[in-house]
Amino acid sequence: GTGPCRAGAVCRYPAPVYITENGTCDNTDSFRCRYLYDHLKALTECGVKAERYYHWCFCDNFEWMEGFSARFGLVHTDYDTQKRTVKKSGKFYAEVIRAGGVTQELYDAYVANEHYHIR
Repeated sequence: GTGPCRAGAVCRYPAPVYITENGTCDNTDSFRCRYLYDHLKALTECGVKAERYYHWCFCDNFEWMEGFSARFGLVHTDYDTQKRTVKKSGKFYAEVIRAGGVTQELYDAYVANEHYHIR
């Protein structure tokens, strides 16, 4: 996450920061919107000048430790047909980009009713 890097980043690095990889495995896409919202909001609130943010990853792919079983993507990949389908989290992230950041409206539409499901 972005928590450990935030504390000293504003003072230590006044220049714009690029977040080059931030994401989470969410095989059911049930909490990725909340994850994205929480991290992007935290960056905004603490004053980090994040000029670029790259989510890991754009579409489901092969992960070295988990193979094809871990789904990190904003776009679902059907490995049998190679068909790609934008997930709810992908639609949320597209809206965040359009809005220029997270908003209360996006929270209400995508995040408010999301809950972490730990098994």
